[in-house]
Amino acid sequence: SMKFKVLHNTVAFIGGEFFSHAINFFAGILVARSLTSESFGQLSFVFVYLSFFEIFAQFGLNSVLTREMAQKTADAPRILGNAILLRLILIGGSFPVALLLVRILGYPFSVQTGVWIASFQLFLALRSIYETVFRVHLAMIYPALVNSFRALINLGLVAGVAYFHPTVIHFILAYLGSGSVALVAVVFLARRFVRINFRWDW
Repeated sequence: SMKFKVLHNTVAFIGGEFFSHAINFFAGILVARSLTSESFGQLSFVFVYLSFFEIFAQFGLNSVLTREMAQKTADAPRILGNAILLRLILIGGSFPVALLLVRILGYPFSVQTGVWIASFQLFLALRSIYETVFRVHLAMIYPALVNSFRALINLGLVAGVAYFHPTVIHFILAYLGSGSVALVAVVFLARRFVRINFRWDW
């Protein structure tokens, strides 16, 4: 029944979020213990700095996309394709601004290097677009499993990196690596529900 699907969907999402957050907590402890206070501060700054540009790249699309796809199921492939293209345009605009601004503000070269590499996380914002598919179809078990899998991969990479006298860049690469795996998994699973149409609708 619909009530059971909604309940199952909610429980799966909450359970997955709890598990992934718990795993990420332990990964965070490993990172903090592996870096000096200065390096950990630089790592934290890099991700906080980029989070502002990620907000712009998100642009509130997810809630609008969920509503449109739920109301216009026949047009879902085209709507999703348009949302992905728009997200890519926003990411393309955010990417150079983030790199240029950190240079103009005169941050140390080590911080600038971290931002240059970590800025690829902006492309990981595509994942939330694809997760809308599961939200509409009440199939949040899939992103919940992917998030849990990503957290485990991230923990494994962080633990491996922590063993070899790591730098800030090593942990950034670990984060990007696990995030990229999660993005590919979500894209693959979303194709089971919607065949995306990338025809731009002006």
